[in-house]
Amino acid sequence: MRRDHPLNGWYLRPDVALSGWTEHRMRDMYGDPYMLETTSRRSLLSVAVTTVFGRQIVIGRRCLLDMFAGMGYGIQWENGELPRTSGVGGGREYSYTHLFTGSYSPFALTGVVRFGYLF
Repeated sequence: MRRDHPLNGWYLRPDVALSGWTEHRMRDMYGDPYMLETTSRRSLLSVAVTTVFGRQIVIGRRCLLDMFAGMGYGIQWENGELPRTSGVGGGREYSYTHLFTGSYSPFALTGVVRFGYLF
């Protein structure tokens, strides 16, 4: 009888993905007789609540491969407010920890492949 490692197998779990970042942009505006340079700063916070389906595989006795994909709902704030002109995704489909399916859609996707060492 062969026994599998207790960490081997499939799983289904809830997940919360949170990412925050700041963008600094510089723009040159040409006008007579001078060139003007403007800067803008935006602070973004993005959250997604997803259901994750994944698989963990123990390789040998000490290595672990973990793969999962999830889907759920997300929202993004720009400078502490919900963006009014570009929808719930804030016009940015990629948010470092998850992916929006469009700027006006709250549907979010996430996925990970991890490799680890077991102590």
